Amino acid sequence: IICDNSVIPNKNDEYAKRFGLTYIDMDDNRGLSTAYNAGVLQASGDVICFFDDDTIVCDSYFKAVSDLYEDSDQWDIALPLVKAGDIILSPCKFRGFRVTVFTDTSQIVEFPYLSGINSGMVVRHSVFSKVSYDENLFLDFVDHKLIADARQTGLSVVFLRGPVLQQNFSLITDTADAAVSVISEKFCW
Repeated sequence: IICDNSVIPNKNDEYAKRFGLTYIDMDDNRGLSTAYNAGVLQASGDVICFFDDDTIVCDSYFKAVSDLYEDSDQWDIALPLVKAGDIILSPCKFRGFRVTVFTDTSQIVEFPYLSGINSGMVVRHSVFSKVSYDENLFLDFVDHKLIADARQTGLSVVFLRGPVLQQNFSLITDTADAAVSVISEKFCW
């Protein structure tokens, strides 16, 4: 399911059709939380995996998600390892409005402040009968708020061990020239 927040005319709907994907035109950029909620409403599977357009997903991710789903029912949200270069973006520690990154994967343990970013997050569909993305938030912290809200309702968050997703996080990977180049490549067909 593609939820398109684009404000510039494009052919994303045609590309989605070509690949057999459900395309949702958000008619404007109403925020990440609104787009994710729209996607959840269209989703029909038992598990929903969220991705940002700048995440590189390896095949081992889908195997790990399948194995987790088949082997355990002791989780509601699973967070894979997501890195930007050598920096661990997710999972992380989130307390209040402060995000603290792990500096080594051996430090990642499941505890009450384990949180993570949307991209790569695996969520049981049933979670959304109890919580949803807070549409009062546009972009920042929508992921951490969802996880915090889920915990408050007694849902569990675990670390999805194994796969490593790479995020092209622009604050780390891009110079101004590189950012312009990526935008041109992605959005100028």
